[in-house]
Amino acid sequence: MERAGISIFEVDNLGPGKKLIPTLKRTNLPVICIDDDLIFDPDLTLQIMIQHHLYPNSVIASRTHRVTVEKTGMPKTFEQWDKQWSDGSGPLAELFATSGAGTLFTKEMLHEDALNEKLFTELSLHTDDLWWYFQARRIGVNVRRVPGARELNFIPDTQEVGLWRTGNKDRNELNLMKLIDKYGKPF
Repeated sequence: MERAGISIFEVDNLGPGKKLIPTLKRTNLPVICIDDDLIFDPDLTLQIMIQHHLYPNSVIASRTHRVTVEKTGMPKTFEQWDKQWSDGSGPLAELFATSGAGTLFTKEMLHEDALNEKLFTELSLHTDDLWWYFQARRIGVNVRRVPGARELNFIPDTQEVGLWRTGNKDRNELNLMKLIDKYGKPF
């Protein structure tokens, strides 16, 4: 259904992957992901689009983590990454976009496998941010963080059943290893 420039369509349940995979299959335009349990600044879209125009070949994120690595060059466990990184804006290979806080992607910024629902389900179901990160890094795309610090501001009473509480925390480590086994080090 489409009305007033807004399209609504049903998709298969891909967990958090359903917010981007089906949309990128339908458009060549930039797509901004924002979770429905967050209150965001009124100028968030404007700030993301400004960075997209300045850095058109980078994933643009309002919130990032920094991937930390072992001396071997392998990423440390997800739990050991620098969370809510704001000491640099990149674009950098080690910046990891947390897509729900406002992140812009285009189809060209991701490896073609990014839209493969079967691979996503096997390797990264419920950990979509890891999926987007690996699929961008596979083709050399880095993340640019919107300058300035942004805290997550949740809509009250929305976090009791959120992804983080229903197993995402445990899945991050498991799926990170699956992705490394399949695709190798991200940088």
